[in-house]
Amino acid sequence: MRVKRGHRESFHGVLVSVILVLLLQIALVQTVYAAKVKVATALGRHPVFVMPMLAIEDNGLWKQVGVDAEWVSFRSGTSMNQAAAAGSIQLGVTDSTTVVRSIVRGLPALIVYYMGPIADWGVWVLTDSKLKKASDLKNKSITVTRLGSSPHAYSQLVAKAEGMAGAIKYVGTGGVREDVASLLSGAVASSMLTIFVVAPLIDKGRVRRLLSVSDYLPKKWMGRVFYARTDFLKRDPNSARKVLKAINRGTKFVMNNRDWTIEKMKSFSKYNQKVAEFLYPRLKYNKDGRINKEGLANVRDFLIKFNIISEAKTPPVEKFYTDQFTR
Repeated sequence: MRVKRGHRESFHGVLVSVILVLLLQIALVQTVYAAKVKVATALGRHPVFVMPMLAIEDNGLWKQVGVDAEWVSFRSGTSMNQAAAAGSIQLGVTDSTTVVRSIVRGLPALIVYYMGPIADWGVWVLTDSKLKKASDLKNKSITVTRLGSSPHAYSQLVAKAEGMAGAIKYVGTGGVREDVASLLSGAVASSMLTIFVVAPLIDKGRVRRLLSVSDYLPKKWMGRVFYARTDFLKRDPNSARKVLKAINRGTKFVMNNRDWTIEKMKSFSKYNQKVAEFLYPRLKYNKDGRINKEGLANVRDFLIKFNIISEAKTPPVEKFYTDQFTR
């Protein structure tokens, strides 16, 4: 009996040890996994997106706030959202209209931080174009990256406001470079682009702005926002909070360090000195990241109005965001 009892006690001890080791390994794996966060930006060289991330990397802000994060850059909001849907990234920043549209279409995410700045879209024409005012766009063409995209919706807004709904041809080119090439070649009359894209062309005297989209938007609006996958927010809210803390410090660094930012805009975004100095004042970020509920509601209603999303399938504005990280 002693031998059998000894065997049982020994077996029990080994079993307990194995279980403890397994539990410890699981805990360690979960801890490591929770700490690994991929933070994405749309449009690889766009200063609005990349300057805060470069500030974070240059100043070691991920380490300062205590999170193991990695910055991942994409060529478009669409490709970034596809990666988010697949679970390859946990957080991403892009235009609010893109995020709302993606959530309605099934992206399991919530808006967690308003980065800003406000929408800087405009309709641009060649410098010697005969188009002088918005109404001159009637029966003309506007390039947009994709039909059903944010610039397409903004173009529709302008057309309706100017009484030209149905009288403008929208040309989906597939990308920003293609938009610019179409405009410069004279293949189209105008392009819906941001000031950050066309600034080098302005410097060369090749294009001018026909109108600014911000003149047509409600006073309360939201530009660029960070969203996060809902499963990540539930699993690791602490890491989410730390990432957004680093983002906040990064945007403040960009706004408060003019010389550093201009040099980065030259080296990373490939602007010359004059263009970088011209664009720097436009890098105005939200200071606390707080969600503007009324502004987000206007974005939602805007997308419904122009049939970008279905009203019947679109939840109330409260379902698109959480303010738990910006209170």
